[in-house]
Amino acid sequence: MVRILVDTSSDLPKEYREKYNIEWVYFPIAFDTESYLDRKDMNVEEFYNKIKETGIIPKTSQVTCEQFEPAIRKLLENEDDQVLVITLSSTLSGTYNEAVRAKENIDSDRVYVLDSNLATIMIGDLAITAAEMAENGASLEEIVKVLEVKKFNREAIFVLDTLEFLRKGGRISFAQSVVGGLLNIKVVLKYTNEGKIISFDKAKGKKQAVKIILEYIRKNRVEGNRLLLAHAVNEEFVTEVKNAIESELGLQVDMIAEIGAVIGTHVGPGTIAISC
Repeated sequence: MVRILVDTSSDLPKEYREKYNIEWVYFPIAFDTESYLDRKDMNVEEFYNKIKETGIIPKTSQVTCEQFEPAIRKLLENEDDQVLVITLSSTLSGTYNEAVRAKENIDSDRVYVLDSNLATIMIGDLAITAAEMAENGASLEEIVKVLEVKKFNREAIFVLDTLEFLRKGGRISFAQSVVGGLLNIKVVLKYTNEGKIISFDKAKGKKQAVKIILEYIRKNRVEGNRLLLAHAVNEEFVTEVKNAIESELGLQVDMIAEIGAVIGTHVGPGTIAISC
């Protein structure tokens, strides 16, 4: 049996991890001198509340080899099992390289480390696909072959509720963030299949943002892909988007996830993501 290991940047909801017996390792989060493990020491709601209470924009560092190695070894305890590790895109983090180091230390041909090329629930989707294939008896080699193609068939757009995190991250100027806030401008970013984040569009208010989302799905829907939504503590808006997709496009939203600390640190609370 192929066992699946991801990191918490995958934002995979608990019910799916439990259903498919998917394990994960935790990203470190730092609020100045205070350190936490994402979703172990602090859940998603607590993470965003702490930002609100302290005004601190936290930092995340890569998951280390020392975290990966014991997690992989545990999954190898059954001699009939193989392990597929799926990490956050190497364009965004050094986590993939750390997982490779762990594999080299273990020195087992029963382990494969996959650079997802993706972020947030798009990684979770790969993990679910892998787990479904494993349940149906697919080998590690067969699963990897499918995922190495599938990971390039996904992109996403992110609708940001605030420009403050982009400003503090050095992506835009203070003046731009003030003007954007006054005009209720919502920046829309695109995560490309090359693992890059680029400017995509901008919306004045939620109504226009929903129109942009619907048009994006109309033009970019990939047959066979799950339709994924994710949000950073913004259930009201993500529900509005879900309802619009299902009523206006006649499509089913397959999964809704919470954007956790790893991506939330950069895009901020209120953000929603769409991948189709």
